[in-house]
Amino acid sequence: MSFKHKLFSTNLISFHRITGNLLFAILFVYSLVYAIERTTYIDSAWLFFNGVNTEFFSCTWERFSAFISEIPLYIAVKLHLPFKALVYVFSSGYILLFYFVWRICTYKLKNPVAGLLILFGLTLGIRELFLFTVTETHQCIVYSALFFALVEFNFKEKKVPKYFLIGFMAILVMFTHPFGVFTIGFVLLYYFAERKNIKDPMIWMVAVIIILVSIVNMIHTENLQSSSPYSQLKTTDSLWSSIFNSFVFGFLKMHFKHFYWVPELVALIVFIWYILRKQWLKLSITIISVTVYLAIAFVTYRNGDSSIMLERLFLPAFFMINLALADLMIKEKKLNKWISISLMVFLIMSGLHYINNGCLMYKKRLAYLDKIISEGIAQGKDKYILRDEKANKEKLLVPWAFGAETIIYSTFKYDHSITIWNEATLCPSTTFQVTSQLCLPVADLNQNYFHLSNSAYIELK
Repeated sequence: MSFKHKLFSTNLISFHRITGNLLFAILFVYSLVYAIERTTYIDSAWLFFNGVNTEFFSCTWERFSAFISEIPLYIAVKLHLPFKALVYVFSSGYILLFYFVWRICTYKLKNPVAGLLILFGLTLGIRELFLFTVTETHQCIVYSALFFALVEFNFKEKKVPKYFLIGFMAILVMFTHPFGVFTIGFVLLYYFAERKNIKDPMIWMVAVIIILVSIVNMIHTENLQSSSPYSQLKTTDSLWSSIFNSFVFGFLKMHFKHFYWVPELVALIVFIWYILRKQWLKLSITIISVTVYLAIAFVTYRNGDSSIMLERLFLPAFFMINLALADLMIKEKKLNKWISISLMVFLIMSGLHYINNGCLMYKKRLAYLDKIISEGIAQGKDKYILRDEKANKEKLLVPWAFGAETIIYSTFKYDHSITIWNEATLCPSTTFQVTSQLCLPVADLNQNYFHLSNSAYIELK
């Protein structure tokens, strides 16, 4: 490596570190400013409520690795911190976890590609998803970047620590989210494309782990949340029909002009560069991996879902493209450093712009929650039914955990617990409707934070 290239690499890596620290500072501030927005929607509301109410971890659907992200809330609840403090700890704790992993990749393992991969993974192709605090997909992406850093790290002759850490991270990723099979699978293929050593025992060890976990998921399809991709692929009548008629495909096209043009621009840059540099193996691996993953995603969610859930569906495909781009920006000697720096700034600033837009959308939703909760408090009861004719469904979005959302917001804003359900209640008077599938006895509420009566639900006027 020439002195000029060493200087180029040093300057670029230093800029990456400064940018990373600054980005995480901004995301941390966002997590505080929009803490209640991030805590009062679907899965985030349910998992926060359950973690506070039970004073324990809320890992669900066999995503056991997610317990790591719940440690800050667990500690805060055990310390009996005020309820408002719990909301801020819950929201900011995820950003701090991602920052911790980024620091390990960037400073300890000295892998700027993995660090840049995390920065892109938290900003590109994201708008509403920043508000989906508990999504294990983000955790899967960040842990996969750490897996990549470990795979590339020079352990020298320390083979036992090497295989143990890499094997452990592979398992951690796949028990964070089923999408981990695709992200670490792509890392493995990318590593092979760089080394071209089929005899590397590390490759075979991780490949065996991926195959075993995939077989288990194929067999145990009774767990809908974690194995639905497998069960859907086994039962679909026509694969090609499912792909081209998929709601996911329409979602991608519909939102191209809004914000998906940025990651698609990244894909175009990567593909053109591979062609110009004649890196046919990497080009083939990237195109095939992205295509196969998207085909499976189109089949799995062909009937659609909420926009926030569909948005997170594209993250593994973007992870693959972002890895190729980050590697290009850090390692490519013929790429001018100012082009790399300008592209990095443009992509991250674009991501922050769309994240802010998403936060403003949910701020309007929160204003609606505040309106109906204020009406409930003024009415003098604490358990209400919001009839369809009164409800603003456009602002409610997906009210799957509406009972949890309203008890969280009322306790946070007014220090007065009330709960609202958006349809005829299924729960008896001694319970309250937390989600569409759960009625919780009022007696089981954590009295340190929540208080509801045993009265029946009444209509919110």
